[in-house]
Amino acid sequence: MKICSLPDDPSRLLRYRDSIYAWDLLISAIAYFDFFTFLKKGPKTFREICAGLKIQSRPADVLLSLLLSLELIEAYDNKYGLTDLSLRYLVNDSPDSLVPYYDSLKNRPQCIEFREVLKTGKPAG
Repeated sequence: MKICSLPDDPSRLLRYRDSIYAWDLLISAIAYFDFFTFLKKGPKTFREICAGLKIQSRPADVLLSLLLSLELIEAYDNKYGLTDLSLRYLVNDSPDSLVPYYDSLKNRPQCIEFREVLKTGKPAG
């Protein structure tokens, strides 16, 4: 009698591991770049985001894809803007801001690496 059977495909297990990086990238965007407070000033194009935050285009594209998938930003007319959720909780001067909570995690090694990747465009490691 089999008590437990595991699937032959480990892709789910790999996704669990890889998803850790998504949260570190989010923390870096909040803690090092104050990304959502920057967007509070109004929707920005991709180029405006890169120039305004002084981040490189390739990692910026990854960041924006992540934030879109998490529904923390929205895209319209070739610009990116805040959602109600990010406006309320991820903008520094909001009364309900969770930014200090995220800031407390910014010294995690992977968050520091993501800061450098965003700034330089060079791969981590």
